[in-house]
Amino acid sequence: ECVAADGGVELVLKAMMYSPSAIEVQEFGCAALRVMASDSEEIPLLIAENGGIQLVLRALQEHPQVPVVQENGCAVLSNLAWDGAANQGQIAYLDGIQLVIQSMEAHPDTAKVQAFACAALQSLACDSSDHRSKIAMLGGIELVLGAMRAHPRAANVQAFGCAALQSLACNTRP
Repeated sequence: ECVAADGGVELVLKAMMYSPSAIEVQEFGCAALRVMASDSEEIPLLIAENGGIQLVLRALQEHPQVPVVQENGCAVLSNLAWDGAANQGQIAYLDGIQLVIQSMEAHPDTAKVQAFACAALQSLACDSSDHRSKIAMLGGIELVLGAMRAHPRAANVQAFGCAALQSLACNTRP
């Protein structure tokens, strides 16, 4: 929380904004936001209010073949979406669900990408039937199941996969 309180969030977001094509800036920017967003209840709001959602989504979009950017970007989205419906809605509105799905499709053999993409889908699905429907329509359920099958010994994939399936199973019965 100390780093964020001293202007860390704003500086990380500025670095990401000014250097969108620098893979290292996007990688470490998303990694820093990932840690800061998990540190308190106020920081995810600060990240979102300062354009962090858009910057993380841009990093995912501009660096689709860089697994560590995808891993950290999905982890940030998971933390931000977990914070509440407003962030969930903004992420979904800005095509975040599609970008998470694309991360899973592009990196099926990278357990950390699969794990944090499952975590992001879980956070996005947990409070919204619209998001659950969109994830299902885009093949998200099959991707979660595929990740769990492909990485049977990766505890993080299994745990976040189970959590995603739990959220996706809500209200899906006719």
